[in-house]
Amino acid sequence: MPKPRFKFYSNKYETPPACLGGCDTAFVGKAVDDRGKASIAALTASSSTICSVEFEPEDQNLRVDGINTTPERIAEQFEGKTRIVLDATTLGLGEVLHILMSIRLADSGSVEFLYAEPKSYTRNINSEESNSSQKKYDLTRNREFIAINGFNSVYKGNSEAAHVIFLGFEASRVVNALTQRDINPENYQILPVIGVPAFQAGWELNSIKPHLSFFEDQKISQSMISYCPADSVKEAYFTLWELYERLRNRRRLFYVSPLGTKPHTIATTLFLLETKGDIWTTSLYYDHPQRVDERSTGQSTWHHVKVEF
Repeated sequence: MPKPRFKFYSNKYETPPACLGGCDTAFVGKAVDDRGKASIAALTASSSTICSVEFEPEDQNLRVDGINTTPERIAEQFEGKTRIVLDATTLGLGEVLHILMSIRLADSGSVEFLYAEPKSYTRNINSEESNSSQKKYDLTRNREFIAINGFNSVYKGNSEAAHVIFLGFEASRVVNALTQRDINPENYQILPVIGVPAFQAGWELNSIKPHLSFFEDQKISQSMISYCPADSVKEAYFTLWELYERLRNRRRLFYVSPLGTKPHTIATTLFLLETKGDIWTTSLYYDHPQRVDERSTGQSTWHHVKVEF
């Protein structure tokens, strides 16, 4: 049975960390807001090579600098490289997961992540919601939930399943997740995880309030909800392992949907890599959302996380 093996070293900074200097290769995604641009700029100034990565879930294509590639081909380029950095601010789950696969194939000893928290998220209030006390956010354009090859298990209505869902600000993503899957509530256990403490005091309510009707509809009690810091890759990773080991059952599928913060998304990719091939199948259930332009403003805390394999 697999056990958690990754080791984490994390630090927080008020500005882009100076420790990034001397990086061999940095992988970045598309910048859609201020912090994304600042993160790419910081890595461009401190890395020998910058690679732009894009994963298209519909056709499962992985592109580096616009050229189709595979994790195996990327792994071949890591020979002699000692420091590889992933820009978690701009990369999506699909890109992160495939690059981590490459790092594992290359037998590299570690990987680093850079992430910038937003100073504020863009709030969306239309005329019908203007008198509502609940904040509305329009941060993504959701897609259909599509599998990633190698990290998918087909759910059948009679299957026993546990489904961990990291919650964010957009309740519509959870609604879409359950709408696109015809679950049998007798055999399907939903386990929400909320980021507490949040990036900023009070932001946890933005994750809780929009999901209250979801909790009620699915009969989710307080005891079924887990909490871990919104900014911690390490704590989210061990939260997944704690749930996995507590609920372990060879007949049950274990799904994870990281619909919350990017640190929770990174933790999910690491967890899936480590449990891939276990007797109790782990699987990703994810919608690969398109991020809205100017979805946030400014940068708050910067995080530098090193993970040793």
